Amino acid sequence: MKRSDRKLWSNLLVSILISPYFMALILTAAVVPFLPSVDRYFVEEAGCARTDKPGSIVNWYDMNGDRVSEKLILFNNNVGQAAVKMEDARGGLGGWWDFRGSSDAIQPFFGDYDHDSLAEIYFVSRAEDSLFLASLEPFSAPGEKGSQVFLTLLRNANGIFDFGVGSTFLCDMQGDGFDEVHVTARAGHSLLPRTHFVFDRYNDTILKGPVSGGLGHFYPANVDHDAFPELIWVSSSLRNLPDTLDIPLHDSCAWLAVLDDDLQFLFEPVPFGGHKSWITPALIRNDGRVFLLVLHENYISGQQPPRLLLYDIEGRMVRQTCLDKPDSKEFYCLDYRTGSSGHVILLDATGEIFRVDTTLRPEPVAKLPDICGAPPHRFDLDMDGREELVFTCKDRSVLVIARDDYSHPVHIRLPASHGYNLSLQSKGSDPPLLFIQQGDLEHWYRYGRNPWFLVSYARWPGIYLAMLLLVFISRYLQTLQIRRQKAIRDKIASLQLAVAANSLEPHFILNTLNTVSSMIYKEEREKAHRIITRFSQLVHSMLLHSEHIAVTLQEEVEFLEHYLAVQQLRYGGIFEYRIDIPATIDRTMEVPKMMLQQYAENAIKHGLRPRGEGGLLSITAESNDGSVVFRIRDNGIGREAAKQNPVPGTGRGLATMEEILGLYARIHGVLISQTIRDLEDVDGKSSGTEVVVEVRGRKE
Repeated sequence: MKRSDRKLWSNLLVSILISPYFMALILTAAVVPFLPSVDRYFVEEAGCARTDKPGSIVNWYDMNGDRVSEKLILFNNNVGQAAVKMEDARGGLGGWWDFRGSSDAIQPFFGDYDHDSLAEIYFVSRAEDSLFLASLEPFSAPGEKGSQVFLTLLRNANGIFDFGVGSTFLCDMQGDGFDEVHVTARAGHSLLPRTHFVFDRYNDTILKGPVSGGLGHFYPANVDHDAFPELIWVSSSLRNLPDTLDIPLHDSCAWLAVLDDDLQFLFEPVPFGGHKSWITPALIRNDGRVFLLVLHENYISGQQPPRLLLYDIEGRMVRQTCLDKPDSKEFYCLDYRTGSSGHVILLDATGEIFRVDTTLRPEPVAKLPDICGAPPHRFDLDMDGREELVFTCKDRSVLVIARDDYSHPVHIRLPASHGYNLSLQSKGSDPPLLFIQQGDLEHWYRYGRNPWFLVSYARWPGIYLAMLLLVFISRYLQTLQIRRQKAIRDKIASLQLAVAANSLEPHFILNTLNTVSSMIYKEEREKAHRIITRFSQLVHSMLLHSEHIAVTLQEEVEFLEHYLAVQQLRYGGIFEYRIDIPATIDRTMEVPKMMLQQYAENAIKHGLRPRGEGGLLSITAESNDGSVVFRIRDNGIGREAAKQNPVPGTGRGLATMEEILGLYARIHGVLISQTIRDLEDVDGKSSGTEVVVEVRGRKE
């Protein structure tokens, strides 16, 4: 590239870099990262209240198919018996039903077993040592009282009936068009029962699954390609059954097991050893074949690492792989509800989300750092036909709502960190509300697409235009400042030119030349040579700095020495002068041009010359707390006597210098002050004049 081309490109690059449009772009890029983010979706609290039945469980569910949810409250009444209260969306009473036994704060569940758009509520109650399944269809007929069926007897541990419910759902396992009601009873330290029950409401019969010692719950999935779903067991090993207890599927192991539609094992259950471990099987399909993908995890660190295993539907292992544990106190979680396609979703405790297929190689797909690694709840919160995912966070007082592809998370902060109950309140054609019950507090949240999200993109061009306007305003103000400074500089230069013209007025030049001529005539060639040399250096210095308004202290002192030498010779040595600038003073500091010379000239003209012989002019400098103080002292006749014996001149020398100092301080940001005082001898008579000029550093 030619030198001229390089220069052309260099000039072009500089033009771009200093362009206001480019500078505004740089400022915009610097500002944008600090702007608050605007999420594509939003969640906001829509209301809060206190439950009118302390200790109750509250759910919203559309019980009559009108797309408007009713409020169902399950609680124990004044005599300790289970009761259900129904309210409409406006809080009006829709019904009250009492049941035998207490609800024991077990979460109810809902369904429509006969698909007539009139839903039922189901819950488990306990009356002494008997376990019942209660059901109620509030809109079926006037006077509906609900019903209860006996499930099983309970054992007690130290007088306490220690039991829970593992799984509750409805599905049609007979192919007759009516759903059966499924309940898994899970005894704790009371040991038994640990059994799955199926209630055929249409035929009013109960089918009981095989007796087992293992703990867990079931979920329905069509494993063998027939017309009926099977039940897959999510099992854990707590080992609280004694080894001497002869019972199938002892809880010393977790078990991989599948029940068919007759509640018989589809294949021989597969044991997974390890104290305090659990397995989560998920149905997964590949090339028309069905497999069970199993996560095996341990509560206790130091045991076998977590594993993924693949089994066929005959219970034969195909392959397995070990997983890295994200944290010794945290675990993986397999979302078995995602296995209908060719992959299953695996979550870990760091919020990493993986997709796993039959190769058992986890593939990262997303990350939600706040979640605790538990399967999410699923609701269609914005009526778009896609279910949103509601995750629990490690901080139990926070929930995260994400899209079904785990994108665009938004957070809900709850008032406390203890357990909660979620349901969806449908509102007809209006978007539903997410209902959260936490203790005796009720909260409603509205979720949807943020209407300001697209508008937020307009912030960027808006910010760019604002930055561009700022650059133009800045440049305009900078131009004004430059013009103002130039005007001040021009004013100072004009005043200094006036001072210079006053210092080298024709009378001064003629007198100097006459003095030189006289010395030459008297053959005082050496003196004549000295004065001519000093005079030429004086003129040279003035010409050299004619375009400057400031000079260094060194240059000012040199100029002053030339001037005083000329004046001393010119006036025949009637005065002596002394310049004392200590080495501690920085001689490179800038001072207004001719500052010291003007005061020295004034001292000679009005003080020393009228005095005659024996005059003394002293110029000194000293440092004083960050400033430099100059003192110009003479032993002339003093200001009062000078006023009575005026000498020819404009009389504006000091006034001009004061104006110069003021303008110089404005343009250079320094503080310059001058003080003039009269000197007196011991008798109180005038003995001269002293000018003190103080130059401070830059203003802060």
